[in-house]
Amino acid sequence: MPETKKNIFKKWWFYVGVIAVLGLFGAIQDLADDGKIDAPANTEVKEKKETPKEVMKEETTKEKLENAIIDKLGKKTNEGKKTIVKINDGEYTKLVINADQPLYSKNMKRNMLRETTKIFPVIFKDKSVQKAMVTVRTTFVDKYGKESDDDGVRVLLTRETNDKIVWKNFNVNRYGEVAESLYVHPAITLAANK
Repeated sequence: MPETKKNIFKKWWFYVGVIAVLGLFGAIQDLADDGKIDAPANTEVKEKKETPKEVMKEETTKEKLENAIIDKLGKKTNEGKKTIVKINDGEYTKLVINADQPLYSKNMKRNMLRETTKIFPVIFKDKSVQKAMVTVRTTFVDKYGKESDDDGVRVLLTRETNDKIVWKNFNVNRYGEVAESLYVHPAITLAANK
């Protein structure tokens, strides 16, 4: 009996070869595109038309303040927490931020107060702000090892006081003499005095 030839489509190596060739074409195409996916031409035109509208939208005072603070302090702290906790803008602006954790707890008070010196000039750029309070929060650990976030430093300034301060030369140890109100958590004061 003569041996019948198997149809090429029934051989396993044919399918392996087809898959390999298709994979090779896909890889070559990907290298040629540098991994970029091309969108249809009409969608690109729509995106380009929408972009100027978005740019033309005026940012709110709160958004401007938030963006300026992120530029100064970054979006996240060195512990990965969001830098900005809360912003209440207006004539009396209140801002709450998370502090970066220093290497030594002795430097914590000074570092927190330095962060406020970066923020007050940004807040008072808005001429409608007459008073501003910046609260810097940090993580405290109690004697049982329980962690909690609480206010570490709170500084209140008026526009009049802000206008007198030359921020690039300001010594944060003088806050107690110039600020309308200064609060430092007792644990931070204790750590600074060690």
